[in-house]
Amino acid sequence: MAFIGDQTLIGNIWVLLSASHVCVEVYCLPAVTQNGQPSALGRAELAAQVRDAIRARVVQD
Repeated sequence: MAFIGDQTLIGNIWVLLSASHVCVEVYCLPAVTQNGQPSALGRAELAAQVRDAIRARVVQD
C-alpha cells in the first residue's frame, strides 16, 4: 500500500495492520553513511543513495 497524500508512516502502518489479506515483507538494509564522502551529502544525494539501495534489494527478489 502506498502512502496517500499527507499520510504519515504511522498512519500507513495502521492502514496495513487493519487491512485484510495483506502480505508485508520488511528488510533491514545497511545504514547509509558519510564514510568516504568528501563533503556532507545533500538531501538529493542522500535520497538517491537510499533509493538505489532499496531498488537493488527489491530487484534481488
